[in-house]
Amino acid sequence: MDISNHNRHRHHHHTAVSTSKPTRKILSIFLKFIVMSLILSLFLLFIGLAAIILLHLLLAGSVLHRRRRLLTRSSTPRASSLSLHDIQTHIPSFKFSNTTAASDDCSICLEFLNEGEICRVLPVCDHVFHARCVDRWLTKVPSCPVCRTRVRLDNGGSSDSVVSDDETKFLWAIGVGR
Repeated sequence: MDISNHNRHRHHHHTAVSTSKPTRKILSIFLKFIVMSLILSLFLLFIGLAAIILLHLLLAGSVLHRRRRLLTRSSTPRASSLSLHDIQTHIPSFKFSNTTAASDDCSICLEFLNEGEICRVLPVCDHVFHARCVDRWLTKVPSCPVCRTRVRLDNGGSSDSVVSDDETKFLWAIGVGR
């Protein structure tokens, strides 16, 4: 009886050990799951923070760029552009006729100048445009769109100087002539 008792006890002890191995295995898997979940959570947290910082930098950069562009535009001397009233007063308009002009198309809108349309010829360079096209152009850029001769309205609209290369590049770079 002693042997069977011992066997029972051994068998009972063996059963207790065998149930602890699966429990350890389950605990090990559960622990691995928790550790991997924490690592994944931290990784995603850092990715999210990096995305927020990158988005902030992009938005702040575009706002600063837009503000700089607006400051540049507002700091350009508006006195260099011409007012619509001054253009209409100092640069006379005429009805287009094929015999009165050397050119038969408007270089601003790229449409043909038709007989009887109201046009303007710029002084000094003698380029001809639709009056509405050149009026809009000169309120933005005070030079001829073809040859870039500076249009001055003083002294009866005479235009005697050419826009310097630096000034022309600046005007076109900030988008005034577009």
